[in-house]
This record gives sequence, C-alpha cells and structure tokens, in this order.
Amino acid sequence: MTTNPSAELLDNLLTATGQTTAVREEVRAWSMSGVERVTFPDGTTTIFKYAKEPFDSEDQVLRLAHTLGVPVPQVHASAVLDGWLGMLMEDLGPSAREADDLDGVAAAVVLHGTRTAPPLPVLDQQRLQTLPARALEHLERLRKADWWQDADDVEDALDRIA
Repeated sequence: MTTNPSAELLDNLLTATGQTTAVREEVRAWSMSGVERVTFPDGTTTIFKYAKEPFDSEDQVLRLAHTLGVPVPQVHASAVLDGWLGMLMEDLGPSAREADDLDGVAAAVVLHGTRTAPPLPVLDQQRLQTLPARALEHLERLRKADWWQDADDVEDALDRIA
C-alpha cells in the first residue's frame, strides 16, 4: 500500500503557485482521499484535495466541467506524485450543511443538461446496464486490498440495481 504523500504534494503545489508557507486544516479525510483548507500568510484560503486511483483524474473532470459551464470549484493547480493526485482549488467557504439526495438530483440535472464532452465516452443502454456489475467487481477488488470493508450497504444497493 502506497503511503499518502499529501505533504509532499502540497509542497509541490505551493512551489508551483509561488507560495512558500501555509497552514493546513483538515476538512474531511477518507481512506483514498482527503480535503483540507489551506490558509496563506496573507489570510487568503484555498482548498487542497488529494486522492488516489480511481479518483486521480478528478482535476481533469473538474476543468472540463468548468469549461462546459457546470458550477464546480475552479482548479488552480494540480500535480500527481506516486499515483496520488493533489489539487489546489477555489475555496467556496465552510459547508452550510451536509449534502442530501435532493442536492445530488440537482447536480445530476445540471450535469445532464450540458453538451457532450468529446474526451468522455457516451454510454448507451447496454453499457449502462453493465455498470452495477462493474461497480461490484471494483468493490470486491477494494475489499481484497483491505479497503471499504464496511460497505455492505453499498454492495446491497448495487445488487438491487443489477
């Protein structure tokens, strides 16, 4: 298992953006990713997000979504180190509340209302039907790697969808 190189990634991103020091404050951390608020000496803030595969191309997705007019935080800089992605992103401020299902629906409506992005594949009905089984396969691989051990609810939902 690769050690999380978030400190080195942040140092690389700070250097790339001309910053020298910053104070890190954890916002949320998961086994494969994390989000921190970074405060610079002048009081400005940015979000530092780090993630490993399969989330290691999120910077590209966010940049593309931004280009297509989807309201997403702007990526200021990104870098990859030892299979981990690090991003400095626009800080939208503290969460007003936890996102709920209605927020997910609203985001889906916006995403599905955008034009097709040429670099991304368009899935037909047959390909969409394979997604739950593929997700179950990925979940099994994560569990074999000692990740997502407490995800029986996810597995049950995927079984029902399949």
